[in-house]
Amino acid sequence: MLVCIALALFVVAAVAVPAQRDGESFWTAEGEATVNQIVDRTGTAVSAVRSATGEAVSVVRDKVGSSAR
Repeated sequence: MLVCIALALFVVAAVAVPAQRDGESFWTAEGEATVNQIVDRTGTAVSAVRSATGEAVSVVRDKVGSSAR
């Protein structure tokens, strides 16, 4: 399985690197839009989780930090 993954990465790199050097985009316009949507959604989700759990995380850090010393 690892050999197959390594071979797949090699093939992608062998195609993508020369295309990038020639100035071609790696993504199609639709693919780039999809990636941008995913990045935006991920950022929004991370912000929501941080705001929801921020206080709890700081309390746990304080407790763990004080008991580890």
